[in-house]
Amino acid sequence: MKRSNIQEHSSVLIRELIGKAESISKLSPTVVGDLRELFMSNLLKKFLQKQFEVGTGVIVNQQGDKSPQTDIIISDTRVLMPLIKEQNLGVYPAECVLATIEVKSQLKKDDIICASNKAKLLFEKTYHPLSSIYRDLHKFIPMCYVVGFYDDCHFNYDNRLEIKNWIESNAKYLSGVCLIDKFSWLNVRVRDKIGSLKLVDKNNEETKAFIGVMIDNIWVNAEERLKYAHKNIETGLEFILETNQELENILNEFKNIQKLTCPTSYRSYKLRANGIPSYARAIDDFILPSR
Repeated sequence: MKRSNIQEHSSVLIRELIGKAESISKLSPTVVGDLRELFMSNLLKKFLQKQFEVGTGVIVNQQGDKSPQTDIIISDTRVLMPLIKEQNLGVYPAECVLATIEVKSQLKKDDIICASNKAKLLFEKTYHPLSSIYRDLHKFIPMCYVVGFYDDCHFNYDNRLEIKNWIESNAKYLSGVCLIDKFSWLNVRVRDKIGSLKLVDKNNEETKAFIGVMIDNIWVNAEERLKYAHKNIETGLEFILETNQELENILNEFKNIQKLTCPTSYRSYKLRANGIPSYARAIDDFILPSR
């Protein structure tokens, strides 16, 4: 069957991602990990509309509970802007986060289990209903994914059912797992069965299917969330920024990491305040050096 130009182009993008990941393999592990996160982020940006923010950092709720550092965070700026954003690093309000992705150079089975447990903690703590003015905060729970570049899982790829059963037993809180050039698994219901597993083929259809479903879910969830949250979101933002001492501590930590003392950075944050007085006051209080 003849493939369309769009299908060919998407295959080229996936092969480009694989090629870039391979080309830096001799660098230090820390640099390799950071670059592969950026490669993945840049690929996603090619498929996402401009209202979606792709970065890395932490997620905070209105009580100041924060998530661990997260490799890739995808948020909807129409709901809320990041509270702090410098280059790719940011502090994201829980209500605006649509998806998270953990990126692993060598994906191990333990990484999948750890990511699922991390997602469970995120749902139970950062997205606890009592941590927000939105008492049905479960409507804001993000999708959590894992992407690996190289295989350290030691799966038997001749036994598809064994792989599928293992992932479904150990990745209950994840929306999907993708091991590029090997397989992708999506936590979807198909004919009353949970989970869909695709193994690699010559056109990397397994990776394209993973990215396609993930992007589609982000679009759908973003529209549903926007309808629900839009009418009250400024009130929620003021609640975050005016009543929470713990958030001040989080932002001060971020200040220490980034050393945000440049007036240019300050002006850019003031512009992001977008007319919400409490946001602008918070930037004055938390970002500017003592005067």
